[in-house]
Amino acid sequence: MKYALAILALTLLTATAPKPALVVHLEDFAFKPASATINVGDTVQFVNDDPFPHTVTASNGSFDSVNLDEHKSWSYTFKKAGTYALVCTYHPNMKGMITVR
Repeated sequence: MKYALAILALTLLTATAPKPALVVHLEDFAFKPASATINVGDTVQFVNDDPFPHTVTASNGSFDSVNLDEHKSWSYTFKKAGTYALVCTYHPNMKGMITVR
C-alpha cells in the first residue's frame, strides 16, 4: 500500500501542465500577437517579456491575471466561445483580442 501511494504521489508531482494552444507575449506595450483565434477548451499562456509589470485583463471581467512581473507567465483556459477583449490595467492603450470558437 505504501508503495502504491508513493507511486501516486510521484506521478502527481511530476505531471506537467498541458502545452498551451497559443503563447501571447507582452512586449513593447503590446500583446503579440494582438489578436488570435482558438478553440473552446484551449489554454493560452501569456508571457511578460517587458522589464515592468503588466496584467492580462478581460474587458468583460471574466478573468484577470493580476500583476504579471518581468519574465513571469500566466495561463488561462477558455471554456466558452466568444470574443474576449484584453487590456493591461496598468497601460490601458495596450489591447488585444482572443476569439474562441
